[in-house]
Amino acid sequence: MNYWSDGIRHIKKIDPIFQNYGSKKNILNINKSAFEVLFNSICSQQISTSAAQSIQTKSKLIFKKISMTNFNSNLNKIDKLPITSNKKKCLISLVNYLNKNKSIKWRSLSDQEVHNLLINIFGIGPWTIQMFNIFYRGSSDIIPLKDIGFMNSYKKYYNDPSLEYLNSYMNKWSPYGTIITMNLWLAYDGKSVDL
Repeated sequence: MNYWSDGIRHIKKIDPIFQNYGSKKNILNINKSAFEVLFNSICSQQISTSAAQSIQTKSKLIFKKISMTNFNSNLNKIDKLPITSNKKKCLISLVNYLNKNKSIKWRSLSDQEVHNLLINIFGIGPWTIQMFNIFYRGSSDIIPLKDIGFMNSYKKYYNDPSLEYLNSYMNKWSPYGTIITMNLWLAYDGKSVDL
């Protein structure tokens, strides 16, 4: 990401705690498939990273490749996926939405514009949209406040169990909140998060 090195320098200047958990290298891998990022994000909703990875592995056995083309021509296979009925309904809604809106240029939109479009799809909420903005669009300033891993890692490293100082830190980190997010996830799970 072209903002990463500038962001690291900025964060190191304003946040001495970052050195206790932060990585100097870029740990964000952008996925070139918008559909795959949305699929992985939907499957990852409200479950652990390891459980989500297990679902992704089993899903690839069913669909071979996680792509809009494969899902579009095999909608009946969605029922075989090891996910909840609501997530299956969400995937069907996503496929239908993307079929009707093929002309959307996701990377050219703002984070808010992406939110305004995706929020209309059944089962897609703010967290899923934030994951899409991070892992497909490479947005620089995403702080997922509903993410348990992020919040637990923040509370630990910033010694802020009541979140008293979080807003202040978010203002300081901006416009590089994604760097904080990725590094706190890495510190929490011991490995980089990819979708």
